[in-house]
Amino acid sequence: MIDQSNNDYEFSVGGFRFNITVPSALDIFSLLPAYHVFLAGDNENDRLFCLETVNTLPHAEDVVCIEQISTDIGVIILYRTRQGYRLDVRPNHSRTVHRMVTDARFTHALATVIWSDRYAGNAFDAMLRTMFSMAVLFHGGISVHASCVVNSGSAYLFMGRSGTGKSTHSSLWIRNIPGTMLLNDDNPVIRVSGHTLMAYGTPWSGKTPCYRAEGYPVAGIARLVQSSHNVFTPKYDVDAFSVILPGCSAIRQDRNIFGALCDILAEISVMSPVGTMECLPDNDAALICHEHLKTMCWTDGGPVRK
Repeated sequence: MIDQSNNDYEFSVGGFRFNITVPSALDIFSLLPAYHVFLAGDNENDRLFCLETVNTLPHAEDVVCIEQISTDIGVIILYRTRQGYRLDVRPNHSRTVHRMVTDARFTHALATVIWSDRYAGNAFDAMLRTMFSMAVLFHGGISVHASCVVNSGSAYLFMGRSGTGKSTHSSLWIRNIPGTMLLNDDNPVIRVSGHTLMAYGTPWSGKTPCYRAEGYPVAGIARLVQSSHNVFTPKYDVDAFSVILPGCSAIRQDRNIFGALCDILAEISVMSPVGTMECLPDNDAALICHEHLKTMCWTDGGPVRK
């Protein structure tokens, strides 16, 4: 018998489908407005994960805190449990704790969300983002902390530490390189699809409201480093791997999850031009980065060093 008190919603991000179950009285798109363009039809046989909101959660045994992260919305605490993981989200300026428990591979989750809390949408969004970023690793995808633009039908990703100037660099490309648009400004997903590396927009774009349900072949990845000069340095093989790794979402303490990440990165590092861009926040930085990524020699078999 179908529980008439709940509604199911199906979404597709980067070709990965997931399902959420929430109270029927809830206006889901008021809480998660960025998700509307990612709404999809039902397909129970091809889901990345399912997340159901409930009133109470089952008891989690052997709970051990493994990570605590301070974000713009508050504090997110990750625990390892005997069954998998528990995530606590404590929004800023609130004593409310929103909680999720999930299996070890992030395929099924139950969550208690206090809908009366003004930050409930932020907390629920953080849960979905965590579920997605862990689950995709087992299916050839990686959620990356990057700003991503599209030019001439190809995607370029800019990675780097917070405050490095990823959004500024994207803006410089848009201003100086004709035909450039923003795909995502914080958390695109990269997916290995056959012999092609693709970048997709997601509902998670940081402070920039850019939500595109679109995907493009990756033509380059650059790690930005603030500097007093503009210098691009190509990276190959292990060095390319090391350039991308810091910006990838994964639980490093989990052997299976981190192993899946490393397997995908090993493929990505030979599928796309990769480099570091020591740069100023100026027009030349965008032009130099664009020119170097375009001219790096590449074949179906991987990089060709000049």
